[in-house]
Order: sequence, then C-alpha cells, then structure tokens
Amino acid sequence: MKGIIVAAGYGTRFLPVTKTVPKEMLPVGVTPSIAYIVDEFVASGIKDIIIISSRRKKVLEDYFDREIELEELFAREGKSDRLTQIKPPEARVTFVRQREMRGTGHALLQVKNLVGGEPCVVAYPDDLHFGTVPLAKQLIDVYEATGKCVLATILEQGDVSRYGVVDPDPDGLGVKGFVEKPAKGREPSHEVSIGRYLYTPEFFDKIEEG
Repeated sequence: MKGIIVAAGYGTRFLPVTKTVPKEMLPVGVTPSIAYIVDEFVASGIKDIIIISSRRKKVLEDYFDREIELEELFAREGKSDRLTQIKPPEARVTFVRQREMRGTGHALLQVKNLVGGEPCVVAYPDDLHFGTVPLAKQLIDVYEATGKCVLATILEQGDVSRYGVVDPDPDGLGVKGFVEKPAKGREPSHEVSIGRYLYTPEFFDKIEEG
C-alpha cells in the first residue's frame, strides 16, 4: 500500500511566511509538519510514499534527500543523535508536480498511474495526529476488515462552521458527501473530516468520471 501526501497548495492561510517557506516546512518544534506525516506512514507499514508538490517547493525534495557532508561530519565527531536527526526516512519517497492548482481531485489524478491499482492512504500535511496507534494504521485496519474506502473523522460537539463536515448515510457508516464550512444550524452532522483517507483504486475512476 502506498501513501500520498497532497502538498502542492499555496498555503495562503499562513501568509506572508509562505511566500518563501512552504507551509509543509513550517516546524512543529524543530521538525517540519510534513515529516510527521512521513513518520506516521512509515510507522503504519507504508514504505512507498508519493508527495504531490509544485514548482515552488523544491525545498521539500531537498529535505528528504541525504545530507552527505553533515552525515560525514557528525560521524567523525561521534554525534549519533545528530545523525539520527538528519537520517532520511526508511521509505521510498517520490515527488510528482501538480502543474496547475486545480484542487485535490486533480492532484490525485497526477499520481494514478504510480498508485498502480492498489489502495492508498492520502494525507494533508497540516493535519497532524499523535496517538498510540498511528492514524494511517487505523484506516488500514478498517480497510482490511471491510475492503471499503475509509475516512477518518472526529465528533466535534461545538461549532463546525469552519470545517469540512460529513453528510452521513442514515446508518452512520457510509458517506453521502461533504459540506464545506456549513452555516450554523445547517450542518448535516458534527462528524468532521481530519485529513486522512484510504481510497480504493475505484475511487480514482470516480474522479475521472467527474
């Protein structure tokens, strides 16, 4: 199973810093947010990761590359902790550019051939989750039990007008659709999408159909 990180957007919510620094590289502590997603994928058993990027974000490729000079320096100085900090992830990381900003569906179609007809986990790099069981692994477990697409949500008791809200089937297990930032009192539920999805190959066909 492959992991896909959608990271081509402009990051306008974080302007002006994202004029020069991709939002995926904004640190949480000393670690860029996108690195937490890669770590989550690896901890979930995903060793083949595709990052959908754009022409303004070559720094993402540099970050996940090896830093030979620093590795040699820290090895000579016996700084094993620093070596661990700059060690590339134990996964194959592939970059694909989305040349036009036409939304997530368009971005996913850029990697359809790379997915290779197998299920994949899709993540947004600014939705971070920390728990005993990685969120991607939880989705994989549900998929293995059901064979269906899986969506991660949380139940938000308060105001959901700032979020993407699930419009559920009557049984509460299926999804009819999403309502983005619904007006107060018109929300279809209080189930809020939290940026993790597991898609089967058929989902990509649905995107192409529009």
